[in-house]
Amino acid sequence: MAEKKKTAAEPEEIVLEYPKEEMVEIYLPLEKGVDKQMALYVGVNDRSWVIPRGKRTKVPKCVAEIIEHSEEEAIRAMEFRQSIGME
Repeated sequence: MAEKKKTAAEPEEIVLEYPKEEMVEIYLPLEKGVDKQMALYVGVNDRSWVIPRGKRTKVPKCVAEIIEHSEEEAIRAMEFRQSIGME
């Protein structure tokens, strides 16, 4: 039986499958000076999430880790600014 040849007009179908990820529940509190509607955008590789504030939300563990690391670095930056007298 003859195979059908692919032409340039027929792109290959690409299916991206992600392995089952561990989901964790996080909570982003409402903050003074941050609009209630202001959600947090997080991107990991070719995926992205918009996480609402003031609600418990389930996200992949990698997203929770990125948020945690971001908060740690913000604290370090604040401590550094205080140590050199900027604040």
